[in-house]
Parts: sequence; structure tokens; C-alpha cells
Amino acid sequence: MTQPANFGVPRSGPASPTTMAERMDDSLDALLSLHRGTSRPSYAVAGTLWIDDSAGDVWAIKVFDGSNSDAVLAWFDSSEPGITIGNIVGTVSQSGGIPTGAIVERGSGPGGHYTRFADGTQICWTTITLSFNNNNNIQADWDFEVAFSSLPEVSATGGGAGGAAPNNTHLGPLMLPSRTTTSALIRQFRIDDTIDFEPGDEMDVSAIAIGFWHE
Repeated sequence: MTQPANFGVPRSGPASPTTMAERMDDSLDALLSLHRGTSRPSYAVAGTLWIDDSAGDVWAIKVFDGSNSDAVLAWFDSSEPGITIGNIVGTVSQSGGIPTGAIVERGSGPGGHYTRFADGTQICWTTITLSFNNNNNIQADWDFEVAFSSLPEVSATGGGAGGAAPNNTHLGPLMLPSRTTTSALIRQFRIDDTIDFEPGDEMDVSAIAIGFWHE
């Protein structure tokens, strides 16, 4: 630990030359070691950088916000060379188009999976089951797990007829008749004058949407 009990030189006196030298040495040691310790130094002010070594060999380089919070800038393994940049994976955010959060965000839920990047790019993907709409097609509405800021590019790939009455030779195009920033309609047609779709017919397709969560 290199955090002195009293940071800086004495501000009241008189102080002996020995006391002055000890206080100066302790304060310089703290500066040279980035105030390393198991907790934030008591004399920290907004903007103070310090090293948290409470986890042993893995040190966290932190910055104090002046209130009651410390942001991790990077992690450093003191037993091995190299630095890992903090906040790589987490919650991405932005202010006025400037990234303010993590570099990559990942998540999943009922609408499938998604990845967001700090530059504004967003990718959503899922496997969804199409079901009977009428004799001519089966379809499903895909609600994206997270919304886009503008219309994304959406594509889908069929997995074969599966539980549908028409076999693969009877299937026509897989289409996306409509899309919004929050959902897409996926529809599988049969070829005209072939076997009809019937109630209960189903088919799984893989779908992906690429666009922006902010621009």
C-alpha cells in the first residue's frame, strides 16, 4: 500500500525538517505508485487516478468521480505483462453521438440475441417458427429483442419444409413483406399449383437484422 496517512506537506507549523521530509517522501511515493491500495485513498478528489489491488495480482486502474463512484479504466495483471482495457463488454451508451459506455454489449431474450457496438452498429438474430397463415403461405412476426434507430436490413434463411405439408421442391420464395424499427414479418410461400399449406404446418427459419441503435 502506498497511500500515506497524510497526503501533501504540513499546512500548519512549525514542522521539523524530518517531518517535512517524511511527508514529502510519502506523498511522492503515492504519486509514483498511483496511490495503490485496497480502497480509494481518503484524500481523493474528482479526477484522482488510483490503483485498486484488493483482488491480489489483478490490479484495477480507477478514476474517482468526486462523489462516491470509481470507474474502471483498465485491469493490469501484476504477475504477467499486459493491460486489459476496462469497459470492453458492458452497456453501450452515447451522448451527442460520442460513445460514453462500453465498446460491446450483448444480450438475449424472447426476441432472440443482439449485439450493440459503440459506433452505433446493431445486429439482431434469432431462429423463429413460421406457422399457417393461409393455403398459400406460412409466416411469423419477429419482434427484435432491442429496437433499431432506423429501418434495419433484414434477411431470413429457411431450414427446409420441416413440419409443413409442402416439401422442399414445393417451396417458393422466403419474403419479408414488412419491417419496422422494432419488428419484421417473415413469410414463406409455396409455388403455385403445388401442395397447399394446412393448419398446423410449421417451419423454422434463421433471421438476422443489421442496422443502427444510434447514428
